[in-house]
Amino acid sequence: MATDNLIGNPSAQAPTGKNIIMCLTTGRSGTNLLEKLLALADDICSQHEPEPAFQRVLNEVRHSPEAAIAFVKDIKLPDIMARPGHHYAEASHLFGKGFFEAFVALGIPFRLIVLNRNPRQVAKSYWRIRAVPGRTRGGHDFLLDPDQPGVLALPGWQRMSDYQLCFWYCLEVERRKSVYTEVCKTRGIPVLETSIEELKDWTRFQSLCEKLGLVLRQGAAEEHGKITAVKLNRKAKHRPRFTLSSFARQEAKVWKALGEESSVLRSEIQARYPTSPQGWDWLFDTLPLEDIGWLVQAIGRELKASHNKLETLQSLASRGWASVRSSSPGNRKIGRSA
Repeated sequence: MATDNLIGNPSAQAPTGKNIIMCLTTGRSGTNLLEKLLALADDICSQHEPEPAFQRVLNEVRHSPEAAIAFVKDIKLPDIMARPGHHYAEASHLFGKGFFEAFVALGIPFRLIVLNRNPRQVAKSYWRIRAVPGRTRGGHDFLLDPDQPGVLALPGWQRMSDYQLCFWYCLEVERRKSVYTEVCKTRGIPVLETSIEELKDWTRFQSLCEKLGLVLRQGAAEEHGKITAVKLNRKAKHRPRFTLSSFARQEAKVWKALGEESSVLRSEIQARYPTSPQGWDWLFDTLPLEDIGWLVQAIGRELKASHNKLETLQSLASRGWASVRSSSPGNRKIGRSA
């Protein structure tokens, strides 16, 4: 487990004179947005992935928790203390990859934001930009590896698809959210959960800041509206949305490889993300590429026979592809269960 490497009991909480706010998340989850919104507070230094960056020593930290402690104690914490402002916030997802343990072991007081996004959506995002754990440079430089100690064991990961490795990574971070939250409870570390949707809601964002001990400056409401109206962190190069094997089927194989011990984690994730893909997301998430063309034709037939095309489209989007299959000529068996 990730917390197995905590070194003894933490020292007495060393007063830093700063309100330090760190983030636990997968990445591709709204960290850029979080950093920009927290900068709306008074007397704060809000950063995304600043130098000295956690990823500079990530490869060492994967196999040596002592490397994380040395980096935080000798390099990271002095840099935080030298920055202006009473409040310091860092939205880097790297914090949850060995550096949370270092902060706890060193007794550094901090508040933790748990930033949530559905694992499938995060895995798709990493897969599309080709950041794959244990396989590509983007995965090696910024993510966890399936062969490092202290992570969910994934037998046969070398034979799995890029998407399956991205999904495994998301599951490991979700596991850490539960483990780290329990650690925080026992040590009195404040934990606050949020999401992109909640950050975009002005009232909820105000509440988050209040719980973080932040005071929003004058005009923050207008700036919040401007920031949330723009999509951040766009990637120029990415894979298409379609896969030869549906995301749902690929995920099922990951869960099977993880074994029965993952049942608790699966329940926790289902509770954390109770809603399934909405509207037309089902088209990309549950069907392999070979079935997309046929399904589009089937939808076209329904629209041609309909007197109210808008109403038909809305009905199909809410019912999903299964309704098209069952009501179409030939009742072709597509989208096999994962």
